[in-house]
Amino acid sequence: MRQHLVQKIITAFIPITNTGAIRDTRIINLANYARRVENETFEIADSQEEYFHKIA
Repeated sequence: MRQHLVQKIITAFIPITNTGAIRDTRIINLANYARRVENETFEIADSQEEYFHKIA
């Protein structure tokens, strides 16, 4: 579930239509950033409801 939300964060920034773009350094950096944002949000949230509210 959390990985799915990370994917949604990434596609919200840049909809990836070219599969070759996945290897692009900028996309890799964006994916790392999205993982960090999701993880920080997960750690900060006191409940599942708050987590989903913050991640939305």
